[in-house]
Amino acid sequence: MTSASSGSTWNSAPPAPAIHFAATFQTRRAAEFHVDPEDALVTVDGSPIGIADDWDDMGGGKQYVFPGPGEYVVQLSLAGYRTAWVKIIVGPGAKKDVVDVDTDLDEIEN
Repeated sequence: MTSASSGSTWNSAPPAPAIHFAATFQTRRAAEFHVDPEDALVTVDGSPIGIADDWDDMGGGKQYVFPGPGEYVVQLSLAGYRTAWVKIIVGPGAKKDVVDVDTDLDEIEN
């Protein structure tokens, strides 16, 4: 942005760092989150949806059904572990109706 009076350039906030995706998954409809540790928080497009154990379709867990076609950014995080990011592409061309997001978080060494 340029100041009208001085012609100088204002500095805006630096761009956010690019996300490194651990994996990209494709599905037609839904995902199961099989994450180790299973109490890792699952966040879809910035909205926390619960812990992975709630979304593993086992023992009371269910499948996470995406609201529609598109690309979704999923963050898997837990204190003491490195955060993992995965991309999930939802669309009719995917091979699976429900994709298994099988991810292990790396423990942070002290």
